[in-house]
Amino acid sequence: MITSDKIGITLIPNGGDEGEVDAVDFQAQLGSLLAALKESAKTVNEDTAGQVRYKIENISNNSPLDATFRAEPCFASDGVNIPEIMERFNQGVRFILGEVDRAKGMTFSWLAKMVEFCKPIGGTISSVRLRVGSEVHVLGIDFKKRLSEIEAKDFIEKQSHIKGKLEAMNIHGKNAVFMIYPDVGPEKVRCILPSSLVEAARKSFGEHVVVNGDLKYHWKELFPYEVKVSSIRIIPSVSNARDIKGIAPNATRGISTEDYISLLRDDG
Repeated sequence: MITSDKIGITLIPNGGDEGEVDAVDFQAQLGSLLAALKESAKTVNEDTAGQVRYKIENISNNSPLDATFRAEPCFASDGVNIPEIMERFNQGVRFILGEVDRAKGMTFSWLAKMVEFCKPIGGTISSVRLRVGSEVHVLGIDFKKRLSEIEAKDFIEKQSHIKGKLEAMNIHGKNAVFMIYPDVGPEKVRCILPSSLVEAARKSFGEHVVVNGDLKYHWKELFPYEVKVSSIRIIPSVSNARDIKGIAPNATRGISTEDYISLLRDDG
């Protein structure tokens, strides 16, 4: 269990002591590392994930380049659990290395940030020594390959559905597509539809709909990113008071609306 608030990286350049770390690569790797830590923080407490800052404790630009950072809350808050953030980040790294079977809170977004972090490995960088608390991991070509293999895995949920607003349609080209903006979850989901459903999609444009089909998920994600559409159904909506007039004629049990509302207030 990680109890520390420190994380560090040592970048080993290709060419050994004679090699050099590219400044652009270092900047990009540092940004990706901090972004991955933020993804780990989201799984601990999404409300406070952005309330952690990382201060430089030590940095050496000799070969190899070494840097140590200390995490601390931006504000005094009981909701920022830094050791748990470090623990979940570390569990993700250990899972990729094959040291553990499960990693609590690891998401596709975390994987994507770590893929970016490992991009220079095999190029200007031969490996990275990653320190999380007292644990040290060596991330090399094998780690980078394993990351990419896991990131490429998708899960397909056959004949399920998603609800949202249908917008941003493109029916030109080989594949007709539209975007659905769900009520909950991701900002938007790409929907691929057969030619037989193009007209139904046209009629549903701008409407709230139920889209049925095969839902595709990134590994470990809760929400789909793509749907192979099999049907579209518009969700009826009540737009104004005139539309609901008369739909429940006996709702007030025979008394006037005013008296019924007063009765409800008295009961409360």
